[in-house]
Amino acid sequence: MPNRVDLNSAMFARGGDPLSYPGTPPREPCLLLEDEAWSLSWEDTGRVTVTETGARVDSVLERRGSAPLSERTPQIAYGANRDIRNLAWKLKAYAQAAHVSRDVVIVPVHVPDADVVACNIGYWGYVYAALCLHRPPELDRPYLRGASMPAALLLLDRDQVHAMHRSEGVPLDASESRAGVSCDVASAACTVDASGEQIDAQSYVLSLPFMSFDGGRTPAPFAAVSTGGVQLPRYTEAQLWSRIFDTLDLGREFESVGALVNLLKEGASSRQAGDPGTSGQSRHTYEYIRERISHELALVDCDGRTRTGSDDCPGLLPLDAAWAGEPALPAAWHRSTKRPPGRGAQSSAPVRDGRRVRPNHR
Repeated sequence: MPNRVDLNSAMFARGGDPLSYPGTPPREPCLLLEDEAWSLSWEDTGRVTVTETGARVDSVLERRGSAPLSERTPQIAYGANRDIRNLAWKLKAYAQAAHVSRDVVIVPVHVPDADVVACNIGYWGYVYAALCLHRPPELDRPYLRGASMPAALLLLDRDQVHAMHRSEGVPLDASESRAGVSCDVASAACTVDASGEQIDAQSYVLSLPFMSFDGGRTPAPFAAVSTGGVQLPRYTEAQLWSRIFDTLDLGREFESVGALVNLLKEGASSRQAGDPGTSGQSRHTYEYIRERISHELALVDCDGRTRTGSDDCPGLLPLDAAWAGEPALPAAWHRSTKRPPGRGAQSSAPVRDGRRVRPNHR
C-alpha cells in the first residue's frame, strides 16, 4: 500500500513547524499521486515501475491524464521542496488555484562539489537554504572540493514548473521587479542514485549572499543534509536561529527566538488569508533581519569577494529558457513512454495505483 502524505505536518501548514526546515527527502524513488506516495522499482532508466503493482510509471501517469516522463523537466530540490510533505502541500495549493496536476516522480540524486548552506530568513519563520558550489576558477571554495550532496530530483510537467517558479519568485522577464525571496534558475549536473547516470537539471539559485558565522571564511551547512566530504560545522534550524539571534544581538528587541519565529509565521499566515493583522509588523521585522544578515553575516570567497548564489554561477539559464522547462530529460528516459504494439491512443479508463477508476477530470 502507498504511504499517505500528511499535509497537516507540512512546514507551510498552520500546524507546521518552521524549525523542521528543510525536512527529509525520500530515500528511494517514488511516485507522488496527490497525497499518496508509491515506491518505484528502477530496473533501468527506460523501465521504471510501481513496486507494488508492477505498472509502468508512464502508464499510470497517462491513464490519470498526467504528463509522461518525456514531457517533464528535471529539477533539483535541496530545501523545503525536497520534503514530500511540503511538495504535496504546495501542489495542492496551486491545484486549487490553477488546476495544476499533483502527480510527480521523485528520484534521489547527489550533486558533486556542493552543499546546502544557510542563506537568509523566509516569510514563514525559517532560515532557508541556498546551493553553494565549488566550481573553480570563478567559484573557488576548497572546503567543498570532493563533496557529494544528497538531493531530491523532481520530474515536473510544464504547469508544475511554472507553479514552482512562482513559489520561488522567479521573474517572468528582466523587466519584472523582484520582491521578497526571488530566485534565478541554473542548470546543474547531478547523479541519479538508482542508475549512476549523470543528468543536467534545473536548480534555484538566490541573489543573496550566503551566511557565515566565522567572519565570512566558511558557510553554515545544514545538519539535516548529510553531505559527504565536507569538514565544516553543521547546524540545525534551531541552532542557526540561535546564532543569528545572538550574533545580531536581537535579544535587545525580541523576547526570544521562539517569539520571533512565531511573529514571522503569524504574519505569513495572515497575509495568505488576506488579513492585514500582524503582517505589517511581521513584514517590517522580516525585512529588518534580512538586511542585517546580508550585510553583517555574509560569506566572503577566497578572492575577497562577497557573492550571491547567482553571481558567477555556471549554467545560469535565461529566464525564457527557465520558464520553457530547460534542460530536458535525456532521450534514454523517454524509452518507457513508447506504446506497446497494438495499443490504442487512449485506454478505456484511468488507473490509480494499478486499479481502474473513474476519469479524473482536471
